[in-house]
Amino acid sequence: MENPNVKLLGFPMADAFTRIYPDLVRLVLPKGVVDIDQVIPPEDVPLIGTTSKVLVRSDLHPEIVQLVLKTMVETHSGPEIFQRAGEFPNITDAEYPVAQTAIDYYRNGPSFMQRHLPLWLSVHVQRAIAVLVTAIAIGLPRFHYLPLLYKWNMRRRLLYWYGQLKALEASFGTYQSDKQLAEA
Repeated sequence: MENPNVKLLGFPMADAFTRIYPDLVRLVLPKGVVDIDQVIPPEDVPLIGTTSKVLVRSDLHPEIVQLVLKTMVETHSGPEIFQRAGEFPNITDAEYPVAQTAIDYYRNGPSFMQRHLPLWLSVHVQRAIAVLVTAIAIGLPRFHYLPLLYKWNMRRRLLYWYGQLKALEASFGTYQSDKQLAEA
């Protein structure tokens, strides 16, 4: 574009094409963006381009989706000639559904574990937390039954010994005198 023999050709019908073909976008090459001293291009030039889409399978692990998003944001989120900072990547797509993992990443950024742990460790920690929460959810209600179980066990023991004592008392009634009782 700095070569004087080459002239940039604009696309004045860019708006019409973007309405007919939704995957096309109208781009404007701003005046002086290539060389501000020589004012290249000398005026705003309307152009046409295609949108970029990154599609992932639904069975892809959420951690890998987050790593891909993290890489895309680090690489492409800065300002460039045709985009302002933060315009790409984004979650607006009318044609394909956006994964919930991607929506969460765009809203909240990387997870706590992803910021502080390597991928392999964060996956294991998340699984351990899931198992721990499940164990607590199943085990906590059982603590309600521990006092009842203890009470039932003590009552069972008392009834056993009470039965033994009753049998012993019944055996005392069969002896006629103290002498017979001492012999038994």
